[in-house]
Amino acid sequence: MKHVKSIRSYIATVIFSMCFLACGTGVNSDSDVNNYRTVPVTSVETARRIVIEKFTETEEVLLMPDSLNDSVGINMAIIGVEILSKGYLPSGLEKKDGYTIYKYKRHIPVTQTTAEAPVPFFDYDAIDYYVIAADKTAKGGISKNTTAPKSGSIYEGVLYGNIPQAISDTSFLVQLEKTGFVKSSVDTSKFDTLDELFAPKEVNDSVAYACKPVYRDILVFRKNGRIAGIAKVCFSCKKHLIVGAKGNTDNFGMNGDYERLQRLLHP
Repeated sequence: MKHVKSIRSYIATVIFSMCFLACGTGVNSDSDVNNYRTVPVTSVETARRIVIEKFTETEEVLLMPDSLNDSVGINMAIIGVEILSKGYLPSGLEKKDGYTIYKYKRHIPVTQTTAEAPVPFFDYDAIDYYVIAADKTAKGGISKNTTAPKSGSIYEGVLYGNIPQAISDTSFLVQLEKTGFVKSSVDTSKFDTLDELFAPKEVNDSVAYACKPVYRDILVFRKNGRIAGIAKVCFSCKKHLIVGAKGNTDNFGMNGDYERLQRLLHP
C-alpha cells in the first residue's frame, strides 16, 4: 500500500509540473458539479473535484470536452490518478458531439469477493432517526427556530460534543424533540445499505476536516426495543460519534460513505 501511494504521489507531482498551462482554466459552478452526469466539465481541477467528492456508486461517468482531451493525454492522466485512488477502473467510453463520456466501474479485489462480509457495528431491528434543520445564517449553524444550547448543557454536548459516551447514557433522548429535533423511523428497506455503511472497512485514502462538527443527524439502533447503538453524524465536517459498535469505527464514512448515508437519509 505504501508503495502504491508513493507511486501515485510521484506520478501526480511529475504530471502537475508538466501541465500547468494545459489543464484548462474554466470553473464549474456547484450546480454543474452536482449535475456531472449530464454536464461536461470545464477544467481538470473540476474533474478532480467530481471524482473526489461525487464518485460513490458502483458505476460512474465523467464528461470531458474535446478541448481538455489533449493529444498527449496529460489531463486524463491527472484525473486518472484520483480515479484509481478511489478504486475505479475504465469500463468504456462513448463519443459525443464536442465531448466524450468516460465510463468507470468500481474494482472489487478478489480478496474481498472470497472473504466474508464485515460484521455490522450493530445487531438491530429498528432505528429511531432524529434530525434538526440547518440554517447556515443562524448562530451555531442550527435552525433559527431552535433554542440555542446553553453552555455546559446536555443539549450542547449532544449537538457539539461527546454526549452520549455509552449506550446506557440515554437521558439526552428525552430532550431531543423538546429542543428542535424531529423524530422518525428509518424504513427497513434501507437496513441492508446501512449494514454496509455501519461496518468496519479498509480505505484507500482518509479525509479529515478541521471544522467544528454540529451533529444534526442522530441514529438510535434498537433491538427488541432496547438500545443497541447510537451514531451521531455531521455531514458538513464529515465527522461522527458512534457508541456501542462491534468493531473499529475509525474508517466510518470514508470512500464516499458519508455521501451515501446523506443521500439515504435525505433523499
